Amino acid sequence: MIKLALLGIFIFLLTGFASAAQICETYDGFESGSLDTIKWEVRQDIEGQSLMDEYGVIDEEGNFAFHTKQNSAGDRRVYLFPKKQFTTGDSIEYDANLISREGTYAQMVLLTGDQSIRIGMRGTDAGFDEIGMAHMKLIFQENNLAIERKTPLGNLLIDNLALTNTNGTYELYIGSFSGSNGIVHIDYDNFVLCREEIFEEPNLEKRIAVLEQKVEDLEHKNEELDNRVSSLEKLVRKIIRFIRDLPRTFSRFWDN
Repeated sequence: MIKLALLGIFIFLLTGFASAAQICETYDGFESGSLDTIKWEVRQDIEGQSLMDEYGVIDEEGNFAFHTKQNSAGDRRVYLFPKKQFTTGDSIEYDANLISREGTYAQMVLLTGDQSIRIGMRGTDAGFDEIGMAHMKLIFQENNLAIERKTPLGNLLIDNLALTNTNGTYELYIGSFSGSNGIVHIDYDNFVLCREEIFEEPNLEKRIAVLEQKVEDLEHKNEELDNRVSSLEKLVRKIIRFIRDLPRTFSRFWDN
């Protein structure tokens, strides 16, 4: 038993120390009813098109969300711009609720910084065009941007875009697009950010020191167990002798 325990500790010491962990937190759910300007900016497209007719945090059927809507056909765009830079190990996810659309439209993400990419997240040319809530996630990996999209019908779409700068630094525009013949209403909510935190692994000397301490503790416990077993054996022998002597004890009692 002791040998198996020592083996398990040795394996843990060699392989059981994690060097990184994902830390996730809600970035914004718009519960305050207004846009937090410490976290966000509202921006135009980098091409300079005008903003949409309606945008901002409003109460949509009892739930605050960032509302975007173009009421008449026109080439308009509006983006939420998180005041944060992204790099390897970071991710962002959010809900995008398509309430109505007509003509050309898209839910768009613009990647800027060390590389520029225009990403159609949903729309007629982006893989799905369903009314309802979709969940989007962008994951920054070394030389790769992984994109996960869960459609209102529950389909999971996965794409990967090459990033040419190893461990580059990026910014994101997240918003809505209407073409010259398009009108659209999309709301955004439940933004979650995750980051990768690196934890220093103990060096080999520290691991050996921990292993030696564990071995010493187990040997001490084993010695205590041996002492208890020895004491128990002595007690059992005394009980056996007592039981064996009972007939003679009773015989002397009755003779007297």
